Parts: sequence; structure tokens; C-alpha cells
Amino acid sequence: MTAKYLLSVLAGLLLLNIAFAELPPDVYEEWQEISPEELIITVKKVSVHVDENNSRLLHCSVTVVIDDALRSENELSEGSTLKIKYFHRIPEPYFIGPSSIPVLDAGQSYLAYLRKTDSQYYTPSAGGLSFISQDSFQLFTPQVDD
Repeated sequence: MTAKYLLSVLAGLLLLNIAFAELPPDVYEEWQEISPEELIITVKKVSVHVDENNSRLLHCSVTVVIDDALRSENELSEGSTLKIKYFHRIPEPYFIGPSSIPVLDAGQSYLAYLRKTDSQYYTPSAGGLSFISQDSFQLFTPQVDD
């Protein structure tokens, strides 16, 4: 009976670990492809507050300016200002799970995948790969010489 119980607990822990494992790259790619908004943004202001019940959860509020709208269901355009709200999870040591949405840096540019949540805010729509830093996305953007 004890061995059976221990085996059941171990099997449960294994299933729990699998349920929260890192997602395969094609999942993030699909989320990016179906994202309503694909924008190049510059971060103007970042506000981060620690959750009062969980010190590993950060509430992020970001103000950005759109540099280019690559795809926009809401007809966003260059020069528009957006407010983005989301959570950043600081993983526990040895955590295995989906990528956390990064805390953005003021003054930096990103390729952003977003969706509108209400009349005032947008939220990341591709999980931990909702924001790609300018250095990374320029590697994949064809450069046209004038």
C-alpha cells in the first residue's frame, strides 16, 4: 500500500511538471501569427509594482509610442500612444514552465504582439515572446538600401 501511494504521488508530480513545462517554439509562433496587433514600439514609461500577496509577481504598466504598425485589427498607426498592462512572474529556482513576459526597458524598441483588453489597455498576446527586443528583430528584418 505504501509503495502504491508513493508511486501515485510521483506520477502526479510528473504530470504536474509536464502540465507546466515550457511550450514548444511553434506555439509561440502561432500566437504571434494570430495576434491582432503586430507593432514596432518604443517604450516611454514603465511602472512596476510587486503584488501584495505574491512577491514573485510583478504588475507592469507600460506606456509606448507606435513606430510602425505591421498588422493592426484596431487600425493603430505610427505615432499613436498605447498603455499596456500585464504580469511578470519571477520564477522559483529550478522552475520549469512557460516563458515569462519580460519587464520592458524605457527608451528601448520592441516588436510587440498585443491584443486590446478594453477601451484603455492592451495586453501581450504571445506569452513570453510577446516582446522581441530591437536587436533581435533587426536580425530578421530585411534591410533596404536607398
